[in-house]
Amino acid sequence: MTSAPSTGTTSLRRQTKIVLGASLVLLVVVLIFPLRMLLLQSFAELETTSMQTDLDRVLNALQFEQNRLDTALVSWSTWDDTYAFIEAPDADYISNNAGDDVFATYTFNIMAFLNQQQALVYGRMADADTFSDLPENFLPFVQQIPQLTTFSDSSQRNLGIVRFQERIVLVAARPIIDSQGQGPIRGTVIFGRYLDQQVLNDLAAVTLFPFSLEDVLNPPSDLTSSIQQLSDVNPRQIIPIDEHALRGLQQINDLQGNPALIINIIRPRTIYNQGHHALQFVVILTFVVTAIGGLVLYFLLNRVVINRVLRLSNEIKHVANNLHERVAVVGNDEVAGLATSINQTLNVLEQAQLATAAAEAERNQLQANTLAAQTEQLALQEQLIKAQEFVIAEQATPLIPFRDDMLVMPLVGAIDQARANHILGTLLQGVEQQHARIAIIDITGVAQIDGFTAEMLLKAAKAVRLLGAQLVLTGLSPEIAQSLVGFGQQLNQLTTFSTLQAGIAWSIRR
Repeated sequence: MTSAPSTGTTSLRRQTKIVLGASLVLLVVVLIFPLRMLLLQSFAELETTSMQTDLDRVLNALQFEQNRLDTALVSWSTWDDTYAFIEAPDADYISNNAGDDVFATYTFNIMAFLNQQQALVYGRMADADTFSDLPENFLPFVQQIPQLTTFSDSSQRNLGIVRFQERIVLVAARPIIDSQGQGPIRGTVIFGRYLDQQVLNDLAAVTLFPFSLEDVLNPPSDLTSSIQQLSDVNPRQIIPIDEHALRGLQQINDLQGNPALIINIIRPRTIYNQGHHALQFVVILTFVVTAIGGLVLYFLLNRVVINRVLRLSNEIKHVANNLHERVAVVGNDEVAGLATSINQTLNVLEQAQLATAAAEAERNQLQANTLAAQTEQLALQEQLIKAQEFVIAEQATPLIPFRDDMLVMPLVGAIDQARANHILGTLLQGVEQQHARIAIIDITGVAQIDGFTAEMLLKAAKAVRLLGAQLVLTGLSPEIAQSLVGFGQQLNQLTTFSTLQAGIAWSIRR
Protein backbone atom coordinates (compact mmCIF):
# COMPACT_ATOMS: atom_id res chain seq x y z
CA MET A 1 0.00 0.00 0.00
CA THR A 2 1.66 3.25 -1.13
CA SER A 3 -1.03 5.92 -0.99
CA ALA A 4 0.17 9.53 -0.84
CA PRO A 5 0.05 11.31 2.49
CA SER A 6 -3.26 13.06 3.07
CA THR A 7 -3.69 16.68 4.12
CA GLY A 8 -4.40 15.76 7.72
CA THR A 9 -1.07 14.09 8.18
CA THR A 10 0.91 17.17 7.20
CA SER A 11 0.63 18.31 10.83
CA LEU A 12 3.65 16.10 11.50
CA ARG A 13 5.69 18.33 9.21
CA ARG A 14 4.36 21.44 10.93
CA GLN A 15 5.13 20.00 14.34
CA THR A 16 8.59 19.02 13.16
CA LYS A 17 9.15 22.56 11.90
CA ILE A 18 7.90 24.01 15.18
CA VAL A 19 9.99 21.69 17.34
CA LEU A 20 13.05 22.13 15.18
CA GLY A 21 12.60 25.91 15.00
CA ALA A 22 11.96 26.20 18.74
CA SER A 23 15.01 24.05 19.49
CA LEU A 24 17.22 26.17 17.27
CA VAL A 25 15.85 29.42 18.72
CA LEU A 26 16.38 28.06 22.23
CA LEU A 27 19.91 27.06 21.27
CA VAL A 28 20.58 30.55 19.93
CA VAL A 29 19.09 32.16 23.05
CA VAL A 30 21.10 29.88 25.32
CA LEU A 31 24.24 30.82 23.43
CA ILE A 32 23.55 34.52 22.87
CA PHE A 33 22.44 35.61 26.33
CA PRO A 34 25.44 34.22 28.25
CA LEU A 35 27.70 35.40 25.45
CA ARG A 36 26.09 38.84 25.55
CA MET A 37 26.48 39.06 29.33
CA LEU A 38 30.07 37.84 29.13
CA LEU A 39 31.12 40.16 26.30
CA LEU A 40 29.35 43.28 27.54
CA GLN A 41 30.48 42.68 31.11
CA SER A 42 34.05 42.18 29.91
CA PHE A 43 34.01 45.37 27.84
CA ALA A 44 32.28 47.26 30.68
CA GLU A 45 34.98 46.06 33.10
CA LEU A 46 37.64 47.03 30.56
CA GLU A 47 36.30 50.58 30.19
CA THR A 48 35.95 50.81 33.99
CA THR A 49 39.58 49.76 34.35
CA SER A 50 40.55 52.34 31.73
CA MET A 51 38.63 55.05 33.58
CA GLN A 52 40.27 54.03 36.87
CA THR A 53 43.64 54.36 35.16
CA ASP A 54 42.71 57.86 33.95
CA LEU A 55 41.63 58.87 37.47
CA ASP A 56 44.91 57.52 38.85
CA ARG A 57 46.82 59.52 36.23
CA VAL A 58 45.07 62.72 37.34
CA LEU A 59 45.82 61.91 40.99
CA ASN A 60 49.45 61.25 40.07
CA ALA A 61 49.59 64.53 38.14
CA LEU A 62 48.24 66.40 41.16
CA GLN A 63 50.75 64.59 43.36
CA PHE A 64 53.50 65.50 40.92
CA GLU A 65 52.50 69.17 41.12
CA GLN A 66 52.54 68.98 44.92
CA ASN A 67 55.94 67.29 44.86
CA ARG A 68 57.26 69.98 42.50
CA LEU A 69 56.05 72.64 44.93
CA ASP A 70 57.67 70.76 47.80
CA THR A 71 60.93 70.41 45.88
CA ALA A 72 61.08 74.17 45.47
CA LEU A 73 60.30 74.55 49.17
CA VAL A 74 63.31 72.47 50.23
CA SER A 75 65.71 75.20 49.10
CA TRP A 76 64.24 77.67 51.61
CA SER A 77 63.34 75.38 54.53
CA THR A 78 66.75 73.64 54.79
CA TRP A 79 69.12 76.59 54.59
CA ASP A 80 71.26 78.39 57.12
CA ASP A 81 70.19 81.82 55.79
CA THR A 82 66.52 81.02 56.39
CA TYR A 83 67.41 79.52 59.76
CA ALA A 84 69.07 82.83 60.73
CA PHE A 85 66.37 84.99 59.13
CA ILE A 86 63.66 83.53 61.35
CA GLU A 87 65.64 84.52 64.46
CA ALA A 88 66.65 87.95 63.11
CA PRO A 89 64.61 89.08 60.07
CA ASP A 90 66.44 91.43 57.69
CA ALA A 91 65.55 93.14 54.42
CA ASP A 92 68.56 91.75 52.53
CA TYR A 93 67.23 88.19 52.84
CA ILE A 94 63.87 89.28 51.44
CA SER A 95 65.29 91.23 48.51
CA ASN A 96 67.81 88.52 47.61
CA ASN A 97 65.71 85.39 48.19
CA ALA A 98 62.02 86.20 48.43
CA GLY A 99 61.39 88.91 45.89
CA ASP A 100 58.51 89.08 43.42
CA ASP A 101 60.55 87.39 40.70
CA VAL A 102 60.63 84.16 42.79
CA PHE A 103 56.88 83.66 42.33
CA ALA A 104 57.18 83.57 38.55
CA THR A 105 60.30 81.40 38.61
CA TYR A 106 58.81 78.67 40.81
CA THR A 107 55.14 79.24 39.74
CA PHE A 108 53.57 79.54 43.17
CA ASN A 109 51.19 82.17 44.59
CA ILE A 110 51.72 82.17 48.37
CA MET A 111 54.92 82.35 50.43
CA ALA A 112 54.84 82.46 54.22
CA PHE A 113 57.56 82.22 56.92
CA LEU A 114 56.38 81.48 60.48
CA ASN A 115 58.53 81.27 63.60
CA GLN A 116 58.28 78.63 66.30
CA GLN A 117 55.58 80.64 68.07
CA GLN A 118 53.47 80.48 64.85
CA ALA A 119 53.82 84.22 64.32
CA LEU A 120 54.14 85.49 60.75
CA VAL A 121 57.69 86.68 60.09
CA TYR A 122 57.22 87.36 56.38
CA GLY A 123 54.44 86.71 53.89
CA ARG A 124 53.80 87.55 50.28
CA MET A 125 51.25 86.53 47.67
CA ALA A 126 50.84 86.95 43.90
CA ASP A 127 47.64 86.74 41.87
CA ALA A 128 47.59 87.47 38.13
CA ASP A 129 50.92 89.35 38.26
CA THR A 130 49.63 91.42 41.19
CA PHE A 131 51.78 91.20 44.34
CA SER A 132 50.64 92.03 47.84
CA ASP A 133 51.21 91.18 51.47
CA LEU A 134 49.31 88.29 52.95
CA PRO A 135 45.87 89.28 54.29
CA GLU A 136 45.28 89.52 58.03
CA ASN A 137 43.15 86.37 58.07
CA PHE A 138 45.98 84.22 56.70
CA LEU A 139 47.66 83.63 60.06
CA PRO A 140 44.45 82.60 61.88
CA PHE A 141 43.66 80.36 58.91
CA VAL A 142 47.06 78.63 59.15
CA GLN A 143 46.82 78.25 62.91
CA GLN A 144 43.57 76.31 62.48
CA ILE A 145 45.40 73.68 60.40
CA PRO A 146 47.98 71.89 62.60
CA GLN A 147 49.44 70.08 59.59
CA LEU A 148 50.88 73.40 58.35
CA THR A 149 52.71 74.31 61.54
CA THR A 150 53.30 71.13 63.54
CA PHE A 151 55.98 68.56 62.68
CA SER A 152 57.02 65.42 64.51
CA ASP A 153 60.63 65.63 63.23
CA SER A 154 62.82 67.82 61.08
CA SER A 155 62.49 65.61 57.97
CA GLN A 156 58.70 65.70 57.87
CA ARG A 157 56.83 67.40 55.06
CA ASN A 158 53.12 68.07 54.71
CA LEU A 159 51.49 68.33 51.29
CA GLY A 160 47.86 68.72 50.42
CA ILE A 161 44.93 70.94 49.54
CA VAL A 162 43.35 73.73 51.57
CA ARG A 163 40.55 76.22 50.95
CA PHE A 164 41.65 79.84 51.45
CA GLN A 165 39.49 82.83 50.58
CA GLU A 166 37.02 80.62 48.68
CA ARG A 167 39.82 79.27 46.49
CA ILE A 168 41.44 75.85 46.38
CA VAL A 169 45.19 76.00 47.04
CA LEU A 170 47.89 73.34 46.67
CA VAL A 171 50.14 73.79 49.72
CA ALA A 172 53.47 72.43 50.88
CA ALA A 173 54.84 73.02 54.37
CA ARG A 174 58.26 72.13 55.85
CA PRO A 175 60.03 72.87 59.11
CA ILE A 176 62.85 75.42 59.06
CA ILE A 177 66.20 73.76 59.87
CA ASP A 178 69.85 74.42 59.03
CA SER A 179 71.65 73.36 55.86
CA GLN A 180 72.89 70.15 57.49
CA GLY A 181 69.27 69.11 58.14
CA GLN A 182 69.69 69.56 61.88
CA GLY A 183 67.39 71.25 64.39
CA PRO A 184 66.02 72.40 66.53
CA ILE A 185 63.07 73.47 64.35
CA ARG A 186 62.75 77.24 64.29
CA GLY A 187 59.55 77.65 62.33
CA THR A 188 57.71 76.79 59.14
CA VAL A 189 57.90 77.70 55.47
CA ILE A 190 54.66 77.44 53.48
CA PHE A 191 54.31 77.61 49.69
CA GLY A 192 50.92 77.59 47.99
CA ARG A 193 49.66 77.53 44.42
CA TYR A 194 46.11 78.28 43.29
CA LEU A 195 44.38 75.49 41.41
CA ASP A 196 43.45 77.81 38.53
CA GLN A 197 42.96 77.18 34.85
CA GLN A 198 46.69 77.40 34.21
CA VAL A 199 47.31 74.52 36.62
CA LEU A 200 44.54 72.49 34.96
CA ASN A 201 46.10 73.10 31.57
CA ASP A 202 49.47 71.97 32.89
CA LEU A 203 47.94 68.85 34.39
CA ALA A 204 46.01 68.08 31.18
CA ALA A 205 49.29 68.32 29.27
CA VAL A 206 50.72 65.70 31.63
CA THR A 207 47.71 63.32 31.52
CA LEU A 208 47.16 63.86 27.76
CA PHE A 209 43.37 64.14 28.18
CA PRO A 210 41.03 66.86 29.47
CA PHE A 211 39.30 66.75 32.83
CA SER A 212 37.78 69.18 35.33
CA LEU A 213 38.18 69.74 39.06
CA GLU A 214 34.84 70.51 40.70
CA ASP A 215 34.51 72.32 44.02
CA VAL A 216 32.61 70.15 46.52
CA LEU A 217 30.92 73.23 47.97
CA ASN A 218 29.71 74.46 44.59
CA PRO A 219 29.33 71.46 42.26
CA PRO A 220 27.46 71.50 38.93
CA SER A 221 23.78 70.64 39.27
CA ASP A 222 24.13 67.42 37.26
CA LEU A 223 26.77 66.11 39.68
CA THR A 224 25.04 66.84 42.99
CA SER A 225 23.43 63.43 43.48
CA SER A 226 26.55 61.54 42.33
CA ILE A 227 28.85 63.55 44.63
CA GLN A 228 26.59 62.78 47.59
CA GLN A 229 27.32 59.09 47.09
CA LEU A 230 31.07 59.58 47.46
CA SER A 231 32.69 59.06 50.86
CA ASP A 232 36.03 58.33 52.47
CA VAL A 233 35.20 54.62 52.24
CA ASN A 234 34.14 54.88 48.61
CA PRO A 235 35.89 57.98 47.20
CA ARG A 236 35.60 56.87 43.56
CA GLN A 237 32.60 56.34 41.32
CA ILE A 238 32.37 55.37 37.66
CA ILE A 239 28.93 55.82 36.12
CA PRO A 240 27.63 55.53 32.55
CA ILE A 241 25.97 58.79 31.47
CA ASP A 242 24.32 57.07 28.51
CA GLU A 243 25.29 54.57 25.81
CA HIS A 244 27.88 56.97 24.43
CA ALA A 245 29.57 58.58 27.45
CA LEU A 246 31.13 57.42 30.73
CA ARG A 247 31.86 59.59 33.77
CA GLY A 248 34.54 59.01 36.40
CA LEU A 249 34.51 60.84 39.73
CA GLN A 250 37.26 60.89 42.38
CA GLN A 251 36.96 62.65 45.73
CA ILE A 252 40.03 64.49 47.03
CA ASN A 253 40.19 65.51 50.69
CA ASP A 254 41.98 68.53 52.09
CA LEU A 255 44.68 68.45 54.75
CA GLN A 256 42.03 68.16 57.48
CA GLY A 257 40.35 65.16 55.84
CA ASN A 258 37.31 67.04 54.56
CA PRO A 259 36.11 66.64 50.94
CA ALA A 260 37.48 69.51 48.86
CA LEU A 261 37.67 68.59 45.16
CA ILE A 262 36.08 66.15 42.76
CA ILE A 263 37.99 64.98 39.70
CA ASN A 264 35.46 64.81 36.87
CA ILE A 265 36.40 62.90 33.71
CA ILE A 266 34.00 62.30 30.81
CA ARG A 267 35.05 59.80 28.14
CA PRO A 268 33.30 58.40 25.08
CA ARG A 269 32.36 54.74 25.56
CA THR A 270 34.54 53.59 22.69
CA ILE A 271 35.42 50.26 24.27
CA TYR A 272 31.82 49.48 25.23
CA ASN A 273 30.51 50.41 21.76
CA GLN A 274 33.15 48.20 20.16
CA GLY A 275 31.84 45.40 22.36
CA HIS A 276 28.31 46.08 21.07
CA HIS A 277 29.48 45.92 17.47
CA ALA A 278 31.35 42.67 18.13
CA LEU A 279 28.27 41.22 19.84
CA GLN A 280 26.03 42.20 16.91
CA PHE A 281 28.40 40.46 14.50
CA VAL A 282 28.43 37.33 16.67
CA VAL A 283 24.61 37.33 16.92
CA ILE A 284 24.14 37.70 13.16
CA LEU A 285 26.72 35.00 12.44
CA THR A 286 25.07 32.67 14.97
CA PHE A 287 21.63 33.19 13.42
CA VAL A 288 22.93 32.58 9.90
CA VAL A 289 24.79 29.39 10.87
CA THR A 290 21.82 28.15 12.90
CA ALA A 291 19.34 28.86 10.09
CA ILE A 292 21.45 27.03 7.50
CA GLY A 293 21.99 24.09 9.86
CA GLY A 294 18.23 24.00 10.62
CA LEU A 295 17.29 23.86 6.94
CA VAL A 296 19.75 21.06 6.25
CA LEU A 297 18.54 19.12 9.30
CA TYR A 298 14.88 19.57 8.31
CA PHE A 299 15.59 18.37 4.74
CA LEU A 300 17.24 15.21 6.05
CA LEU A 301 14.50 14.53 8.58
CA ASN A 302 11.78 15.06 5.96
CA ARG A 303 13.44 12.69 3.48
CA VAL A 304 14.53 9.92 5.83
CA VAL A 305 11.84 9.90 8.52
CA ILE A 306 8.80 12.15 8.03
CA ASN A 307 7.67 10.98 4.59
CA ARG A 308 7.82 7.32 5.60
CA VAL A 309 6.03 7.96 8.90
CA LEU A 310 3.26 9.89 7.13
CA ARG A 311 2.84 7.10 4.59
CA LEU A 312 2.61 4.56 7.41
CA SER A 313 0.08 6.77 9.18
CA ASN A 314 -2.21 6.84 6.15
CA GLU A 315 -2.06 3.06 5.84
CA ILE A 316 -2.96 2.69 9.53
CA LYS A 317 -6.01 4.93 9.00
CA HIS A 318 -7.11 2.74 6.12
CA VAL A 319 -6.87 -0.54 8.04
CA ALA A 320 -8.37 0.93 11.24
CA ASN A 321 -11.85 -0.30 10.25
CA ASN A 322 -10.59 -3.29 8.29
CA LEU A 323 -8.67 -5.46 10.69
CA HIS A 324 -8.20 -8.18 8.09
CA GLU A 325 -5.91 -5.89 6.05
CA ARG A 326 -2.23 -5.13 6.85
CA VAL A 327 0.21 -2.24 6.34
CA ALA A 328 3.18 -2.50 3.96
CA VAL A 329 6.62 -3.23 5.42
CA VAL A 330 9.35 -1.34 3.51
CA GLY A 331 13.02 -1.35 4.48
CA ASN A 332 14.87 -2.77 7.45
CA ASP A 333 14.99 0.02 10.02
CA GLU A 334 12.95 1.27 12.95
CA VAL A 335 10.07 2.47 10.74
CA ALA A 336 9.88 -0.98 9.09
CA GLY A 337 10.00 -2.55 12.54
CA LEU A 338 7.12 -0.30 13.57
CA ALA A 339 5.09 -1.49 10.56
CA THR A 340 5.78 -5.13 11.50
CA SER A 341 4.72 -4.48 15.09
CA ILE A 342 1.52 -2.83 13.84
CA ASN A 343 0.68 -5.90 11.72
CA GLN A 344 1.25 -8.15 14.72
CA THR A 345 -0.97 -5.92 16.80
CA LEU A 346 -3.68 -6.06 14.14
CA ASN A 347 -3.56 -9.88 14.28
CA VAL A 348 -4.06 -9.80 18.02
CA LEU A 349 -6.82 -7.20 17.76
CA GLU A 350 -8.68 -9.19 15.14
CA GLN A 351 -8.63 -12.28 17.36
CA ALA A 352 -9.62 -10.30 20.43
CA GLN A 353 -12.44 -8.35 18.78
CA LEU A 354 -14.91 -11.27 18.79
CA ALA A 355 -13.97 -12.28 22.34
CA THR A 356 -14.37 -8.70 23.47
CA ALA A 357 -17.89 -8.43 22.03
CA ALA A 358 -19.01 -11.61 23.85
CA ALA A 359 -17.40 -10.54 27.09
CA GLU A 360 -19.00 -7.10 26.81
CA ALA A 361 -22.50 -8.58 26.57
CA GLU A 362 -21.89 -10.84 29.57
CA ARG A 363 -20.47 -7.95 31.59
CA ASN A 364 -23.45 -5.73 30.82
CA GLN A 365 -25.85 -8.38 32.06
CA LEU A 366 -23.80 -8.89 35.22
CA GLN A 367 -23.70 -5.15 35.88
CA ALA A 368 -27.49 -4.92 35.48
CA ASN A 369 -28.04 -7.73 37.98
CA THR A 370 -25.54 -6.22 40.43
CA LEU A 371 -27.17 -2.79 40.17
CA ALA A 372 -30.64 -4.22 40.91
CA ALA A 373 -29.31 -6.07 43.96
CA GLN A 374 -27.52 -2.98 45.24
CA THR A 375 -30.67 -0.87 44.82
CA GLU A 376 -32.72 -3.35 46.83
CA GLN A 377 -30.04 -3.52 49.53
CA LEU A 378 -29.88 0.28 49.81
CA ALA A 379 -33.65 0.49 50.23
CA LEU A 380 -33.55 -2.04 53.07
CA GLN A 381 -30.64 -0.20 54.73
CA GLU A 382 -32.55 3.09 54.54
CA GLN A 383 -35.62 1.55 56.21
CA LEU A 384 -33.44 0.04 58.92
CA ILE A 385 -31.65 3.37 59.57
CA LYS A 386 -34.97 5.20 59.91
CA ALA A 387 -36.26 2.59 62.38
CA GLN A 388 -33.03 2.81 64.40
CA GLU A 389 -33.18 6.60 64.48
CA PHE A 390 -36.78 6.49 65.74
CA VAL A 391 -35.93 4.01 68.52
CA ILE A 392 -32.81 5.98 69.53
CA ALA A 393 -34.75 9.23 69.61
CA GLU A 394 -37.48 7.71 71.77
CA GLN A 395 -34.90 6.27 74.17
CA ALA A 396 -32.85 9.48 74.27
CA THR A 397 -35.79 11.69 75.32
CA PRO A 398 -38.24 9.58 77.47
CA LEU A 399 -41.26 11.47 78.80
CA ILE A 400 -42.84 9.78 81.86
CA PRO A 401 -46.38 10.82 83.04
CA PHE A 402 -45.97 10.83 86.85
CA ARG A 403 -49.51 12.05 87.56
CA ASP A 404 -52.30 13.46 85.45
CA ASP A 405 -50.88 16.96 85.87
CA MET A 406 -47.14 16.11 86.15
CA LEU A 407 -44.54 14.90 83.62
CA VAL A 408 -40.96 13.74 84.27
CA MET A 409 -38.20 13.71 81.58
CA PRO A 410 -34.89 12.16 82.75
CA LEU A 411 -31.91 13.06 80.51
CA VAL A 412 -28.77 10.95 80.15
CA GLY A 413 -25.56 11.62 78.17
CA ALA A 414 -24.37 14.53 76.03
CA ILE A 415 -26.82 16.94 74.42
CA ASP A 416 -26.13 18.31 70.94
CA GLN A 417 -28.28 20.63 68.83
CA ALA A 418 -30.33 17.88 67.17
CA ARG A 419 -31.10 16.20 70.51
CA ALA A 420 -31.89 19.54 72.13
CA ASN A 421 -34.46 20.33 69.45
CA HIS A 422 -35.96 16.84 69.88
CA ILE A 423 -36.08 17.27 73.71
CA LEU A 424 -37.82 20.63 73.41
CA GLY A 425 -40.37 19.32 70.89
CA THR A 426 -41.15 16.17 72.90
CA LEU A 427 -41.54 18.14 76.13
CA LEU A 428 -43.91 20.73 74.68
CA GLN A 429 -45.97 18.06 72.90
CA GLY A 430 -46.31 16.07 76.15
CA VAL A 431 -47.31 19.14 78.20
CA GLU A 432 -49.98 20.02 75.67
CA GLN A 433 -51.36 16.48 75.32
CA GLN A 434 -51.32 15.69 79.09
CA HIS A 435 -52.53 19.18 80.13
CA ALA A 436 -49.69 18.99 82.65
CA ARG A 437 -49.28 21.60 85.33
CA ILE A 438 -45.65 20.77 86.12
CA ALA A 439 -42.87 19.39 83.87
CA ILE A 440 -39.74 18.05 85.59
CA ILE A 441 -36.43 17.71 83.67
CA ASP A 442 -33.92 15.61 85.58
CA ILE A 443 -30.28 16.06 84.50
CA THR A 444 -28.70 13.69 87.01
CA GLY A 445 -27.39 11.59 84.11
CA VAL A 446 -25.87 14.59 82.26
CA ALA A 447 -22.14 14.73 83.02
CA GLN A 448 -21.43 18.19 81.67
CA ILE A 449 -23.43 21.32 80.90
CA ASP A 450 -22.27 23.81 78.27
CA GLY A 451 -23.61 27.20 77.23
CA PHE A 452 -25.74 25.70 74.48
CA THR A 453 -27.48 23.26 76.93
CA ALA A 454 -28.09 26.06 79.45
CA GLU A 455 -29.70 28.17 76.72
CA MET A 456 -31.90 25.20 75.70
CA LEU A 457 -33.14 24.81 79.30
CA LEU A 458 -34.12 28.49 79.47
CA LYS A 459 -35.95 28.21 76.14
CA ALA A 460 -37.79 25.12 77.47
CA ALA A 461 -38.82 27.02 80.63
CA LYS A 462 -40.20 29.94 78.61
CA ALA A 463 -42.06 27.66 76.17
CA VAL A 464 -43.59 25.55 79.00
CA ARG A 465 -44.69 28.76 80.77
CA LEU A 466 -46.48 29.89 77.59
CA LEU A 467 -48.46 26.58 77.71
CA GLY A 468 -49.56 27.33 81.28
CA ALA A 469 -47.21 24.96 83.06
CA GLN A 470 -44.02 25.32 85.11
CA LEU A 471 -40.62 23.75 84.42
CA VAL A 472 -38.67 22.23 87.33
CA LEU A 473 -34.97 21.35 86.90
CA THR A 474 -33.62 18.59 89.18
CA GLY A 475 -30.38 16.64 89.55
CA LEU A 476 -28.07 19.66 89.81
CA SER A 477 -24.64 18.82 91.17
CA PRO A 478 -22.37 21.60 92.58
CA GLU A 479 -20.19 21.40 89.46
CA ILE A 480 -23.15 21.79 87.08
CA ALA A 481 -24.57 24.62 89.16
CA GLN A 482 -21.22 26.42 89.04
CA SER A 483 -21.06 25.91 85.25
CA LEU A 484 -24.54 27.38 84.78
CA VAL A 485 -23.61 30.43 86.82
CA GLY A 486 -20.36 30.78 84.86
CA PHE A 487 -22.25 30.91 81.55
CA GLY A 488 -24.08 34.00 82.78
CA GLN A 489 -27.61 32.70 82.08
CA GLN A 490 -30.64 34.18 83.92
CA LEU A 491 -31.37 31.12 86.09
CA ASN A 492 -34.02 32.87 88.21
CA GLN A 493 -36.54 31.75 85.56
CA LEU A 494 -35.95 28.10 86.61
CA THR A 495 -37.08 26.21 89.71
CA THR A 496 -34.18 23.92 90.62
CA PHE A 497 -33.54 21.06 93.08
CA SER A 498 -30.51 18.94 93.71
CA THR A 499 -32.46 15.61 93.49
CA LEU A 500 -35.41 14.29 91.56
CA GLN A 501 -37.13 13.26 94.83
CA ALA A 502 -37.00 16.83 96.14
CA GLY A 503 -38.43 18.16 92.92
CA ILE A 504 -41.33 15.62 92.92
CA ALA A 505 -42.11 16.33 96.60
CA TRP A 506 -42.24 20.07 95.89
CA SER A 507 -44.45 19.51 92.85
CA ILE A 508 -46.93 17.35 94.84
CA ARG A 509 -47.26 20.07 97.49
CA ARG A 510 -48.11 22.54 94.76
